Amino acid sequence: GNDQFTYKVWDGTVYSDVATVTLNVKTTPPLLPPRFESIRLLEEGDVRLDIKVTTGHVLELLTSTNLSDWTLLTSLVPSAESITITDTNSPPSPARFYRARSN
Repeated sequence: GNDQFTYKVWDGTVYSDVATVTLNVKTTPPLLPPRFESIRLLEEGDVRLDIKVTTGHVLELLTSTNLSDWTLLTSLVPSAESITITDTNSPPSPARFYRARSN
């Protein structure tokens, strides 16, 4: 919101003219961690991920087959609070893990 105040300065001898300061404080929504809403294996082997995000912040989606080595799948700045990403390069491995992070 807006706030306003006036002041004057004294140098020990005289006061200055009155000055007015106006502040316009804008709030920024807090950066919430991304949250997977659903993960679905599609018939053709692709993986569909529905993710709840904070708009305006960079989202990185990473993949791993062993939870130790992570590879960036995509990086984007979402304009909506819920996004869908389809992993069309999901290799035929026994396990594939996903991690999402924002900054």
